[in-house]
Amino acid sequence: MKRLPAAYSLFFLLLSVLLAPCNAAAAGQSPRKVLLLTSYHQGDRWNDSVVQGVREALEALDSVSLSIENLDMRRYTNQDHSRMTKEYIRAKYQDRPQDLVLVSDDPALNFLLTVREDLFPNTPVVFCGINNFTPKRIQGQHSITGINEALSLEATLELALKLFPKTTRIMAVVSDTEASGRANLQEYRAAAARMKGRVQFDELLNITYKEAPDILNRLPKDSLVLRLINLLKPEGGYVSIQDSIRTLSAHAPVPVFTLWSFDLGDGALGGYVSSGQDQGRTAGNLAIRILDGQEAEQIPVIMDSPNVPMFDYRVMERFGLKDSALPKGSVVLNQQISLWKEYRLWLLGIALFCGLQTFLILTLLTRGKRLHAANAALEESEHFTRSLLETIPIPVFYKGRDGLYQGFNKAFLNFYGKSRDGLIGKSVFDITAPDMADAHHVHDMELIENPGTKIYPYKVKTSQGDLRDVIFHKASLTDEHGSVTGLIGAILDVTELKLMERRNQVLADIIKRSKDFIGVADIRKKAFFVNPAGQALLGLDDDDAVAKTKIMWP
Repeated sequence: MKRLPAAYSLFFLLLSVLLAPCNAAAAGQSPRKVLLLTSYHQGDRWNDSVVQGVREALEALDSVSLSIENLDMRRYTNQDHSRMTKEYIRAKYQDRPQDLVLVSDDPALNFLLTVREDLFPNTPVVFCGINNFTPKRIQGQHSITGINEALSLEATLELALKLFPKTTRIMAVVSDTEASGRANLQEYRAAAARMKGRVQFDELLNITYKEAPDILNRLPKDSLVLRLINLLKPEGGYVSIQDSIRTLSAHAPVPVFTLWSFDLGDGALGGYVSSGQDQGRTAGNLAIRILDGQEAEQIPVIMDSPNVPMFDYRVMERFGLKDSALPKGSVVLNQQISLWKEYRLWLLGIALFCGLQTFLILTLLTRGKRLHAANAALEESEHFTRSLLETIPIPVFYKGRDGLYQGFNKAFLNFYGKSRDGLIGKSVFDITAPDMADAHHVHDMELIENPGTKIYPYKVKTSQGDLRDVIFHKASLTDEHGSVTGLIGAILDVTELKLMERRNQVLADIIKRSKDFIGVADIRKKAFFVNPAGQALLGLDDDDAVAKTKIMWP
């Protein structure tokens, strides 16, 4: 085997040494461990939307291990459930340190604060979905930050009264059985106090899903419903968000407003809503900053809750609410967008394409007709040219730049005794002796390189083997740009003419040498030719003297 030079070996050795630690670190790097504690259960819309937002954000990390524990504290509110949950979390994570803990909503944060000292004393924490957060909630805690969830309750009430100005009563579905419900109830009462005198504010406090249909069916037409909590189960706990909003909207003859985006699609009209997905996504982004090395204390709690006016178009139609009545920037779900609005750009593009295609087709048809007429005229012209060429009694031919025959008339074929197929694509070397062909080829190439005409005499052997005296007339053929495309030629047979010239020359010599008087006179008997013997007899010196002398014949 051929050995590498020493310099190359040293280079690869150094390269492997430099890269080895990096590769080893990359290969041995364990994923960063993140624990997400949610307040509710899998299948709860808010809970699931928060998880979705967290997952979307953490996808930006190269390597992360996300563990999710759903504490299910909406359906189970008793002390035994809380105690067993603490024991379960302690048993599972006491010997499994986490790089960061995420908590969603108030019950999960309250739970974490009770077990953090034992399980996660030095682990940074990020919270989200905490209703009406105040710094007092995390007083005494370190390495903790998060996102406030400020419900737009009063803004939604104002919006509801603006959209339905004939309203006289607002019925709020509220509860005081757990912390988040009590917080929402307290905020509702504070808003009602500030808006006192405008409408009557009532509470549907702690109603169960079995009581709800009868109560809702009896609501007056000039009232509105505001859902601030789920309906209760008779045995304790809450029914799901989906079942709650479906029950409320199915039995209430009036619009149901909400403060959460997950209620839309199951009967709620809308409101200034909070989004669990946005809360989770924002919390995930904060987690990434901390995992990348930023201290949690350096990140202030995000107090602005990004709530937006959002509505369900199908419920809007039910209550006769128009798009124009909604606040600017409203998000409308389930809207039956017209084909034109949804695919306007596509339709315009298709229309433009079809119009252009139609224009091109018409243009092609028009040009086709013109081309057809031009072709017909060209064919007629070509037919005339061919007919004219065939009637010419002298041989005519034309060649390409390569010197090969491209066409000829019948006289040319007869002259050489060849068939049309036997000459197309052939050269002068195929029909003429080599020495003669060389001379013709030289003349041809001169016309190809230097456009013009050539006239020269030559001898040609015919198909009968006769050697004929001919004169070649050749000219260059050019296109519209002046470039030479070939040449055209004609062959004038002057054999008989030359024979006559020779015969005339012999006769002239005989007359000139004769000793007798020989003269030629015109019809008026005036001589215009007298041979030398006659000139001597008459005393004339030359032909000029004959022309000047009037000789009258007897």
